[in-house]
Amino acid sequence: MKLIYVAGKYRDTTEADELLNIHRAALYAAYQWHEGNSVICPHLNTLKCWELNPATHDTYIAGDLKQVEVADEIHILPDWETSKGTKLERDLAMKLGKPIIYVSSLLMRMLQQGWERKRIEERKANAR
Repeated sequence: MKLIYVAGKYRDTTEADELLNIHRAALYAAYQWHEGNSVICPHLNTLKCWELNPATHDTYIAGDLKQVEVADEIHILPDWETSKGTKLERDLAMKLGKPIIYVSSLLMRMLQQGWERKRIEERKANAR
């Protein structure tokens, strides 16, 4: 079992886009758990924490970097290039010599389609 750190864009220009980023990270984390790995998903770890605890963004990033240090691998989600936090996480992983896996957009689309099919099947079963 590997300890996987899921890196990717969190903050965005709209709350809807931010929630989509969180959903994608959660979806990939669930996939990695299904594959038999343990997962650190900072998107879920600090989900809306700043609304309850006004720590600075730097505090959250420092915690995320601590988690990168203990992870076996870092997996970077698509569209990460504009995320300052993900760049810091990737740079630290590179400095530490950790394997970095760049997750493909195709895999993410496949996971999303599988999740959508499962939700449709659940709705049909509940309607009976």
